[in-house]
Amino acid sequence: MSYASQAIMLTKFSERELVQLTDRADEPTGLIDAARMAQALTEAANIINSYIAARYDLPLASVPDLLVDLECDIARFKLYDSGATEEVRTRYEDAIARLKAISKGEAVLDIAGREPESRDDQVYADVGQRIMSRDGLRGL
Repeated sequence: MSYASQAIMLTKFSERELVQLTDRADEPTGLIDAARMAQALTEAANIINSYIAARYDLPLASVPDLLVDLECDIARFKLYDSGATEEVRTRYEDAIARLKAISKGEAVLDIAGREPESRDDQVYADVGQRIMSRDGLRGL
């Protein structure tokens, strides 16, 4: 499940850039390759889900704008394959840092049904009262 779409990518980045990143045909068409774009968005959504699943039940009840922005930045980076500009790399790294903060509970998503109950890593056990003790065994 993607949080963004090709149309949203076009509102955030130039059509020229997206054509250059996706149109890999032997005879360039001058158009965005929808399949390549969809693949990058799916990969980005999978990355996002791998982080937020630590704190939120998937699928989400609603999609916060933050996840749309993060998916766009991650998908754009993925489309570059190699040779991403410093700006593209920085936006990708910032997106991953935000996702890590969300997965650790240092940041929260603004969604209905917010974060599930705290997942405490500690195990508690009631061992009850000691049946045999040093004092209880004296004289036996």
